[in-house]
Amino acid sequence: MNVLHTKKINVSIAITFTLFFFIGLCANALAQETVASSSSQIVSTTTVKTVPLSKHPFSIQKQKRITNLSANISNRFDALAIRLQTIATRLESRARKMELQGFDVTSALDSSTKARESLQKVTDDLSTIDTLVEKFVSSEKPQETWIEVKQRYSNIYTHILETKTNLTDAVTALKTSSAIVTSQSATTTVDDATAQ
Repeated sequence: MNVLHTKKINVSIAITFTLFFFIGLCANALAQETVASSSSQIVSTTTVKTVPLSKHPFSIQKQKRITNLSANISNRFDALAIRLQTIATRLESRARKMELQGFDVTSALDSSTKARESLQKVTDDLSTIDTLVEKFVSSEKPQETWIEVKQRYSNIYTHILETKTNLTDAVTALKTSSAIVTSQSATTTVDDATAQ
């Protein structure tokens, strides 16, 4: 295994670890908020009264920590999306050059197009994630918005994996592409051989 491949694996592991750490932190904060809200109820024999804890269930420190972790994850995903975009551009450039040399690169270009579509989904989701996290952190009932935040991060991760798979398929297709033999060049070669 070469150093570049090991570095890619380590980056992927770091992003995955950070994402799950963030999800765990938010889930823990939600659990603490739920426990705090349930302990704020005063039960009497006839009625249940709820004493409001505060307008925002997260403390200012937790809000900052969640926002910073979210920004770090978003920055990592942005950097990864840029790297994948660069790889897709290079693959398409190489495929066009091979196409000019007479190779059949249609499957590689199809895989590259699928990768770009997945990458577009990543950038679309990343463009709104900060607003969604801010809504989650400042919400009075974060349980309702947490599901959407978690799903959005999960979608981003899934689309990145799809992009990586499609780019790998494009590279494989380029490696296995064969030269196209046109009927005109084949007959010209046969006519030249017969004339001699």
